[in-house]
Amino acid sequence: MHCPHILVTVLSSCAQVGESSRVTFLGNTRLGQDVSLSALLANYHAVLCTYGAAEDRLLGIPGESLAGVVSARDLVSLYNGAPDSNLSLAASSLDTDTVAIVGMGNVALDVARLILAPVNVLRKTDVSDTWLEMRAKSRVKRVVVIGRRGPLNVSFTIKELREMIKLPAVQSVINPSDFEGVQGQLKSLERPRKRLTDLLLKTMGSDQGSQDEAWELKLWRSPVSVLGEERVTGLELRDTRDSDVTERLECGLVVRSVGYSSVRADPQLPWDDTKRVISNEDGRARGCPGLYTAGWLGTGPRGVIIDTMNTAFRVAASLVSDLGGQQLTERPGLEGLGEAVRAGATSWADWQRLDTEELRRGVAKDKARDKI
Repeated sequence: MHCPHILVTVLSSCAQVGESSRVTFLGNTRLGQDVSLSALLANYHAVLCTYGAAEDRLLGIPGESLAGVVSARDLVSLYNGAPDSNLSLAASSLDTDTVAIVGMGNVALDVARLILAPVNVLRKTDVSDTWLEMRAKSRVKRVVVIGRRGPLNVSFTIKELREMIKLPAVQSVINPSDFEGVQGQLKSLERPRKRLTDLLLKTMGSDQGSQDEAWELKLWRSPVSVLGEERVTGLELRDTRDSDVTERLECGLVVRSVGYSSVRADPQLPWDDTKRVISNEDGRARGCPGLYTAGWLGTGPRGVIIDTMNTAFRVAASLVSDLGGQQLTERPGLEGLGEAVRAGATSWADWQRLDTEELRRGVAKDKARDKI
């Protein structure tokens, strides 16, 4: 039996993986553009697609196209220094006193934290210079995180909540009216949810004094429309417990953080148009032997990293089991992809050079790293 060739379209950044002699890294290579799925399947015994969910879900409400309505992904790209960052957002995004974030997952809280964290603290991290400049000019004093469901259905984790609560000189505002009847349900909750809910209740009841900046958790609210003519001036919200009750939230920036969807990178991928995922059963692509998927590309956007990891372990076990039960013939692997694909790709050595340079620049600026 020949050793199987396995291609992973997106590698972990874990150094020990990239440095393994059994792994070849091809960066700057796009499935469906630089290399086709058919070419990969012809040259490898198994292809695992794990390129995630790259498109934003929309709110689908009037006014969403106004200037000042942005996706959480756009802001995350800015503070992470991603190559595809929308730098046009940098000029005026934080030129307002109030920001509304629609969504109550970890990404929503992460964006809120990066908007309110002290600049002197951020300078020690690896956030981009663009974000540091935005924060230095920021007028934001209040961030409101909005969720359509109640406290027992928030999607963020206790770690993200703790980081928000611990922000220096930032008050946490949690409304008692959103927590009616919750105290009596604590005992029946599973431990992770109980700990999270208990921390929310303790924060709600704590005396934090008066602070210049604040973040507020506003639950049981659903956005009805974005207000303004050319640029956002506010957000109309409806109480999901009583549709006759509405309110207007004055704000100059609305951040959409309601999830993501995957794209069909190659027309040959078996695709579920409803779920926006590779059509699969437990990671095995339907009707396409040798093709596997994991992560949000296979499940849709759900859960936190541990959920994604556990799913990945199961898919890897299926892949190994399938290959172990076959008589494998020789496949050319990388050599069969053609010189054009290999010539246009970046290597692991290229990534290491970039990593080393970012760390060097970080030392010069007394921060973790300075991203290029």
